[in-house]
Amino acid sequence: MIETVIALAIVAFLIVEVAAVQGNAIVFSDYGRNITEATWRARRVLSQVEYHWRSKPFKELMTHQTDQKFEDSSEYSYSLEIVEWKFPFAKLLEMAVGGGGKKKTDADGNPSDKRSSKGESGSNDMIEAAVKQIFGDEPIFLTAHVDVSWPEGAQKNSTGMTYLLTNQAKISEAITQLKPVYDAWVKKVAAANKPKVESPLTKNAPVDPGAVDPAANPPPEGDPNAGLIRDGHPDGT
Repeated sequence: MIETVIALAIVAFLIVEVAAVQGNAIVFSDYGRNITEATWRARRVLSQVEYHWRSKPFKELMTHQTDQKFEDSSEYSYSLEIVEWKFPFAKLLEMAVGGGGKKKTDADGNPSDKRSSKGESGSNDMIEAAVKQIFGDEPIFLTAHVDVSWPEGAQKNSTGMTYLLTNQAKISEAITQLKPVYDAWVKKVAAANKPKVESPLTKNAPVDPGAVDPAANPPPEGDPNAGLIRDGHPDGT
């Protein structure tokens, strides 16, 4: 009797464990399916953002949308936020031009080379002015973050993706304005490096010293034609 009770207890324990494992497998499988679907939907939202990035003014892309429903599914919803990323782009260019090194200072903390400090300050001002001229008041970078959520029992799960947007229209416009300068520079370099083409008739012809320098082949003494040049020859022949 005791052996039967122990055997039934073991069987019941195994059934509970197997049911728990099967339940977890079903839950994880369902979660994997939902997160895969949510990831594809997040990518679809970002593809729409990329389309508007190519077709709309850069500054008009900034938005903040919450609890937006998909047209083909009421189970999933998304939130989209596009904000400016205040990346110190001008400072990065200044460090790249200046070498990124630390400034030399004296014992009092003042710049040891005032002329170098003034030169760096002038170049930094030029970089900031150039960046301001290209982009104006528009942002240089935007970050688009989308969160796709779905109900999971009594709670809500979600997955997110982030996309970096650059103000490519302003950069392309600046490059287009610099194209004539670049073309003129290329033509100048090509003209300076253009090889001289020699005539095939004179390329391998022997050089006559007398034809080049009359003093190298003087006429004989007593020649009545001395000093006369006929047909390009100093000897008169």
